[in-house]
Order: sequence, then structure tokens, then C-alpha cells
Amino acid sequence: MPQYVHRARVTTAAITCVILLALTICAWVVVRSALQYRANYAGDLTFVGSADGLDTRYVRLFIWKPPDYTDGLPAMSVYIDGAAYSLDTLTTGIVKTLGGTAGEGALWDAAGNVLQYRFEHDRLTYFSIYPTGRAPTPAPVPNLGSNIRTGTFQISVNGGAPFSLPVSGVDLEKYCGPPASITRNIAN
Repeated sequence: MPQYVHRARVTTAAITCVILLALTICAWVVVRSALQYRANYAGDLTFVGSADGLDTRYVRLFIWKPPDYTDGLPAMSVYIDGAAYSLDTLTTGIVKTLGGTAGEGALWDAAGNVLQYRFEHDRLTYFSIYPTGRAPTPAPVPNLGSNIRTGTFQISVNGGAPFSLPVSGVDLEKYCGPPASITRNIAN
């Protein structure tokens, strides 16, 4: 076999490998960016995010419990106006003093993050914090003022340092420890 034919085959194989590698990397980037990441912690605490370079950026957290749950809430506190409120002691009375409504509703922080909550049978069954990207709209509550709070909502998990959303995957593990699981699904 002439040497130029051998070189052509080697060159063709090398170019094919480079093209396949480039296509694989492009496919990985596209699939990774289309996925929604969920970091799951004890007590049904879930952080939701998406790919951010080689890390993940978590922008939302939520907890959902059925009204008759028995496993308890996560060991988590939320900081509102600089004061810490443990989720297991959060009541409709406390939420009302902060400008919220009984049963379910929302509080806003000055940065435009919304804290949504729901109580059923006087028990916290839903809790969520996420950014809206817009300025909060006040909802005056008689004798209490507005549901807009100063500063930015922060959380503390398992007695760790308080932090705000969004948070990188690396920082989430630093503040909360490793998640029980991370699931990936097509973003909706």
C-alpha cells in the first residue's frame, strides 16, 4: 500500500475522531443546559436549578408535605428582616405579624424574591422561596402594613450559616452538606 494512502487513512481517522468528539461535547452541553436539577435533602427540602458552566445554579427551594405528614419538617430556619424563624415553629400568627395572610399567601423581600407558604389544619404544608426578577408589589394588610420585607430572605439548613438564593452547587454543599440525592429531568 502506498504511503500516501496510509497517511490519508490516518488523517481521515483523526479528523473523524475530532469531529465526533466535538459533536459529543456539543450534545453534552445542549442536554445539560436543558435539564432541571433538583438537590433533595431530608424533610422533603428540594432546591431547583440548572446547569451553570461546569457547576449548577440553584435558584429556588421548596417543601411540600401532605396535611397528615408525620415525618417532620427539615431542620431549616428562614431569616426575615434579619430574624430567624425555624420552620417547625412557623405559624399563621407569625406570618400574619410579618404582613402575610392566614392559610396561604406570600411575602416579598426588597430584592424581589417571593416566599410562598401554605398552612393546612394549622400545619405548614408548603414553603417556597424563588426570585421573580421584578420589583415586589405591596399588598397592604389592615393594621400590619405591607407584605414586603426589608433585606433579602436567607435560609439556614441544619444550623449552618445563613445564605440567599441563588446558590451554586458547590456552595449549596458547603452550606447544607451533600444532598441525599440529585435528580435531573427535562426542564418544564
